[in-house]
Amino acid sequence: MKKLTSALLLIAGAATATSGWAAGCDIGAPKTQRVMLSDLIIDPNLPPGSLLDSKIINVAGWMAQSCSGSVPYRSTMSGSWSQPNALIPGVYDSGVPGVGVKITDYRFSDRYVPQSTTLTSTGDNPILGSDIQLLFYRTGDITPGSFPGGEIARFSLPDSDGNLTDVLSLQLISGEVRIKSCYAKTPHQTVELGTIHRDAILGYGSTIAPTAFKIELLCQGDLPVNVSFSSASSMPSPDAGIVPIDNIPGAATGVAIKVLYRDGSPLTFDTPRTYHQAGEREIAIPLLAAYTPISDTITPGAARAAITFTITQN
Repeated sequence: MKKLTSALLLIAGAATATSGWAAGCDIGAPKTQRVMLSDLIIDPNLPPGSLLDSKIINVAGWMAQSCSGSVPYRSTMSGSWSQPNALIPGVYDSGVPGVGVKITDYRFSDRYVPQSTTLTSTGDNPILGSDIQLLFYRTGDITPGSFPGGEIARFSLPDSDGNLTDVLSLQLISGEVRIKSCYAKTPHQTVELGTIHRDAILGYGSTIAPTAFKIELLCQGDLPVNVSFSSASSMPSPDAGIVPIDNIPGAATGVAIKVLYRDGSPLTFDTPRTYHQAGEREIAIPLLAAYTPISDTITPGAARAAITFTITQN
């Protein structure tokens, strides 16, 4: 007789009840920061890619009182500032042709909007945000005009129910782009002083072989501008209008370059003078540059120095 056997395989398991909650944050009431920009007054000589201006938005403080678990964080450009510029990576169109913008992130001040990442909470400690910086860049030919209003950026965390919610919205209220009343006809120029023999150099304060040059401004409108000059040397100027020469291999010593107005008065650095008070279309600032001794001992060599000039307008 055959004996039939069978086996019953029992698979044991256990069902357990689970309990939990969505990771989220106590964010309180969402914040809206109204942004009123001062006018951006643009020098049209600046090439594409140049930084035009910047503005700090004071919003540092807590983004959320606390968060539970790991939570998503998002920052996005929005409204009229939501379109990436086609030419400069990381820059967004501002709504004014030729002007682009970047915004530093609320949570990560060393990064730029947009950001998408996960934040891990540390107990009951708040999630903090920093001040935000707006940076404006030239992206092409500029057409002056007003920035479109409305929301320009938002920063989001999940609420206590896990729903992504804006913790901060930047709302642009006002701001305009204008071209400077005056700008440099030639932003960069070289003045050749030539070669002199050190025996031709007289006592301290004297000037040798003065060379005439001028700063030319092209102007529009009737708003006045201020022009100031500064020494580009890392060494302090020993006297009014004196620019120490660059400390390079083979440089001369005991001599500097002195810059004067055509009437012989020395240029006073970092002191603005007002021009364009009569609506002129062109302005020339006539100057002289000359060698000048600054020591009793002079050694021959190259003598190169530089000054910068800045045009400002209210």
